[in-house]
Amino acid sequence: MIEARTKVVYYSPRKRRHFITARAAARAEANGRMNAAFPSEPAEYEERGYCVDPGWDWRSVPRLVKIHEKLVSRYLQKLKENARL
Repeated sequence: MIEARTKVVYYSPRKRRHFITARAAARAEANGRMNAAFPSEPAEYEERGYCVDPGWDWRSVPRLVKIHEKLVSRYLQKLKENARL
């Protein structure tokens, strides 16, 4: 038999998407914020296929990865604080 059930889902406004877990929603928010602040640059290649510029992404900088982790934990803290109210 089919029955209707209600489950808690978490919404990420930056990604405009629903997530099953709070951690996934927090990661999506942090990724969106980091990508907005530090946009990645694609690699550039010469006509012969040689790489001229390898490009850049914030995930390759350890300091920015730490900032991302702190953002995720801060979003989870805010969620817990709002749930208590």
